[in-house]
Amino acid sequence: MADQINILATDSKEAASYSDKNNASIKGFVNKIEAETDKLLDTAEGVNSRTQGFAASTEQIAASTEELTDTVERVREELKELELASKEKKNMYIFTIIFSKNMQNNIL
Repeated sequence: MADQINILATDSKEAASYSDKNNASIKGFVNKIEAETDKLLDTAEGVNSRTQGFAASTEQIAASTEELTDTVERVREELKELELASKEKKNMYIFTIIFSKNMQNNIL
């Protein structure tokens, strides 16, 4: 019976040692997971920051594009007005020439 108690004690000691090793191994894995989770959190925060910067840049680009579109529209309208004024001036010039020729023909 003493031999059996001795065997049980040895088995129990080995099991406790094995359990301690498993616990240490599990603790090591948990620490690694925690460190990787911290890295992942840092990465996510970096992505979030860049995304917010991108959104701000996009808003600035949209505002610049809108301003450029408004400017182009104003220039287009001014060009139309210049074209109309040019046509009116041309018509007035033609009228003056015709009128002058008619006046000369009537005088002669």
